[in-house]
Amino acid sequence: MATAPVRVMTLNLSHNGLEGVIPASLHQLSVLESLDLSSNKIGGEIPQQLASLTFLAILNLSHNHLLGCIPKGKQFDTFENSSYQGNDGLHGLPLSKDCGGDDGVPQATTLVELDDEEEENLISWQEVFMGFGCGNNELNGTFPSWLGGLPDLKILSLRSNKLHGPTSDSRTDNLFAKIRVIDFSSNGFSGNLPVSLFENFQALKKIGENSGTREYIAGDYSGNYANILIVTTKGLDQELPRVLTTYMIIDLSRNRFVGHIASIIGDLVELRMLNLSHNGLEGIIPASLHQLSVLESLDLSSNKIGGEIPQQLASLTFLAVLNLSHNHLCRHV
Repeated sequence: MATAPVRVMTLNLSHNGLEGVIPASLHQLSVLESLDLSSNKIGGEIPQQLASLTFLAILNLSHNHLLGCIPKGKQFDTFENSSYQGNDGLHGLPLSKDCGGDDGVPQATTLVELDDEEEENLISWQEVFMGFGCGNNELNGTFPSWLGGLPDLKILSLRSNKLHGPTSDSRTDNLFAKIRVIDFSSNGFSGNLPVSLFENFQALKKIGENSGTREYIAGDYSGNYANILIVTTKGLDQELPRVLTTYMIIDLSRNRFVGHIASIIGDLVELRMLNLSHNGLEGIIPASLHQLSVLESLDLSSNKIGGEIPQQLASLTFLAVLNLSHNHLCRHV
């Protein structure tokens, strides 16, 4: 797991398909007030180091595969059964009294201690949903660029929140290398389109890696609260309970992005849907978009785009949805 900003006060990654263990490095979030990792597939023990989080007022680790002793002391003494329910392997207060030796101190476990590199590789986060589709979170803050360091992240939905500011990142490492679906729609993101992120979308640049079988990202979403991916085409929301590995989407619509449409988007040849509508984009439509040979939906409406529609776009034989309305386009179609 990539190191999160140390000033994080709320971290909610509930109702996803997260596996592995809870990284002990979370104890570095010294001002964390709320931690929700519920309804995932996380195993192992609750790191004893988390007992040092003196500001932690809300903890929800329910409905996972946790085991061992619940940490003691400080804030952990205030949490109730609901924080841990659905983890049959957990014991200790408040669930039970049988934990540790005669002095009540938890005993050593069979899990080996991990170094930082091993710990980072244990948790496989393929989907993160923080948007309307999983409860209208109304998250308020800036772009959580640290999510880009999650090595297996394939779906990131931040739609319908109150996030704002630029989405670019000054780091040069390979952020979002495996991303296939990225949805920042209906927020307050501003500045130029995140070219530095587009350059890192390696999974969107690889041609024809799938065998033709219908494979899904992480299979069916598990648990009682399935994360439904919502995509918008023709102005209508469509729910996708499962996402094919071939279904690759960028939706940055309904924000405050300005500047030109970067020609580098043409390098993302596996894109099936591109929605940049309802922003303040200017300039022209890059002819490089004709390289998106499997593109099925293109929405650039409600911007300030001028010039002509590139003749090269006529080669997009899979294009079924096109919306260029409410711009400043001219001449030949």
